[in-house]
Amino acid sequence: MSTTIRTAVISTLALFALLIVPSARADGFDITGQTDTALCNMIKPNCAAVSLTMEAETQPGLITGQTGAPAIGKVFLITGFTGTLNGEPIHPTMFQTDPMTGILYDGWLYPNLGFIPLFTNIYFTDNGQTGQIGFDDFIGSVFLILGGNGENSPYITWNAVPIATPEPSSFVLLNVGIMALLGALGTAKRFL
Repeated sequence: MSTTIRTAVISTLALFALLIVPSARADGFDITGQTDTALCNMIKPNCAAVSLTMEAETQPGLITGQTGAPAIGKVFLITGFTGTLNGEPIHPTMFQTDPMTGILYDGWLYPNLGFIPLFTNIYFTDNGQTGQIGFDDFIGSVFLILGGNGENSPYITWNAVPIATPEPSSFVLLNVGIMALLGALGTAKRFL
């Protein structure tokens, strides 16, 4: 096997390894939650039963305190989402503008505590009713308020999992490696 072919094979394998290694950024999050029955029974026994799913689109942001919130550092700004609450679609409703970047966002996720909506609320509509999701730092749990005064609004479990999207440069490098390998194989066939 010639040096050119060996080099092409090794570089292609190395570039393929880039796709396997988590060289990804979080472009969004899959979020699920349902009524935290144990917590509701301790705090407010008449919590409504809810089931929440969301796919949130995000961009990295930095909360420095200028928006009226404490300076909490790096966050993921929610720039949009789709989801359901008890099987009915929900839609984002209240966007703010990040003064540093100009990005429109509807709340954020704080990465250091399990991607919770810390010091912010995520606003949505569900069948014409407005609602919000936030974090109760006194109780230490995520809450969901839907319409009215929120009397039956539950505390919910919160599971936010980053959606890993490979960096475009990884695909470019892989394709360059494949093209080099094909070129080397074509050259080798001419000399055989």
